[in-house]
Amino acid sequence: MPQSRVMRHGDLMISLPISELEVKPLDITQKKLPPTPKTNRISVLEDQIEMLKRENQSLRDQVDIWVHQVARDRQVAEASKNLAKEALSSSRQTQAAVVNMKRIEREANKEWEAYITQGDTGRLGSFI
Repeated sequence: MPQSRVMRHGDLMISLPISELEVKPLDITQKKLPPTPKTNRISVLEDQIEMLKRENQSLRDQVDIWVHQVARDRQVAEASKNLAKEALSSSRQTQAAVVNMKRIEREANKEWEAYITQGDTGRLGSFI
């Protein structure tokens, strides 16, 4: 008489012959094992990895924007520096021109005073 194995399903007891219950052991060399089911922890970690990848890309994009802004700001700073140098040079040239104009005015006044006080037409003639 074949042996039997008793299985319990709820309140029901089922008796099956062992020969039907025997499972042929899996030969690892001949068949692939089914993939292991993902655990909740692995799934959570994979989701975190994806989130971190998206955040990393977002940060890289922001860094690229900042790099372009810094480059533009450096160009503006260089242009401002050059403009300031040109303004300073222009101011110095204007000051030099004012000094020359005052010197010429003083010389002209001296010539004019000399003409009036001495009646020297020769010197005034060279000025006119």
